[in-house]
Amino acid sequence: MIRPRQSLARLFAAPLAIGMAMIAGLILGLTGDGIGDVAAWTLTAIAPLMLLLKLYSSQSSLKSHNPKGPL
Repeated sequence: MIRPRQSLARLFAAPLAIGMAMIAGLILGLTGDGIGDVAAWTLTAIAPLMLLLKLYSSQSSLKSHNPKGPL
C-alpha cells in the first residue's frame, strides 16, 4: 500500500515537541525546586513513555495480524 507523502513540518512535529519537552525538563531539573522538580520529572518522562507506547502498540498490532502464532 502506498502512503501519501507528508510535509517535513508534519513529519518532524512530534519528535521536535518531544525534544523540546526533554530540554525544558532538563533545564527545570537543574534550576527548579519543589514543583519545578515534579515538572522536570514529568517532562523528561515523556520520551520513554512514548517509546513504550509505540512498542506496545506495534506488538499488539502484530498479534492481531497473525492469529495463528509465529509458525
